[in-house]
Amino acid sequence: LDPLDNHPTKIPTLPAFYQPSLWTRPVLKANAQSLPDNALLHLGEMLRFPQEEALYPGLLQVKDACTADSLAEFAWDLFTAWQTAGAPSKESWAFTALGVLGNDDTARKLTPLIRAWPGESQHKRATVGLDILAAIGSDIALMQLNGIAQKLKFKALQERAKEKIADIAESRELTVAELEDRLAPDLGLDDNGSLLLDFGPRQFTVSFDETLKPFVRDASGSRLKDLPKPNKSDDESRADEAVNRYKLLKKDARTVAAQQVARLESAMCLRRRWSPENFQLFLVEHPLVRHLTRRLIWGVYSAENQL
Repeated sequence: LDPLDNHPTKIPTLPAFYQPSLWTRPVLKANAQSLPDNALLHLGEMLRFPQEEALYPGLLQVKDACTADSLAEFAWDLFTAWQTAGAPSKESWAFTALGVLGNDDTARKLTPLIRAWPGESQHKRATVGLDILAAIGSDIALMQLNGIAQKLKFKALQERAKEKIADIAESRELTVAELEDRLAPDLGLDDNGSLLLDFGPRQFTVSFDETLKPFVRDASGSRLKDLPKPNKSDDESRADEAVNRYKLLKKDARTVAAQQVARLESAMCLRRRWSPENFQLFLVEHPLVRHLTRRLIWGVYSAENQL
């Protein structure tokens, strides 16, 4: 049996809100061409197939052929259309499609909704949202999931998020603390824990203070109040890209900072110990966490448990 034939015999008509001609179209990696209408029709049908046991092979082919960002934007437009149509439960595939096609930006946009839904009598939808973050599975998505597990005023959802994190840790044969070591995102920083923002004629370097708040230095090393606005002498496209990159970095840093500070405070209170190899890998050399690590005093214990 061809794996592509493993789908429901009867394929129902797509709902009225499925109007992909109005949405961001997935783009092919090979030639940057958008998928045609008939392909989008088939994509919608495939997203409706049961995905509990395994992702339908046709969707894997689409993910392989199209750019990740364009697929994520398409999925978000589909989700938005579903919400606008009243979020019909029988069409919840339009929601769970975010877990199939979503990316880091999807996780960033979805998390505030997940946090708010229990207060709008949408606990079940919020719980599915946790599953979607886990399905996206990137460092940023799991960071957002872990953030919900650590702090949320809706305790039932917080407990469910903790369970998801514990399940992920168990599947990787790790403790939750060991998983959290691995969930600390590097935010795209270089090996020295900094980021170069290139305006063309001007370059700026981003580093972090003791609370993991980013700050900017100019080429001479002087610390600036903020990233300067581009001027006429700068390369417009490079400068715009750098400005957007810095905005995104600040947003992610706000999320991750509280998590990482709390994580190390907890480790201190619990007198947690790391092997030399893991200490080096996850604390000393980690592009982001290193900014906290180097500001703390650490103890080394001998094989005889002597400090």
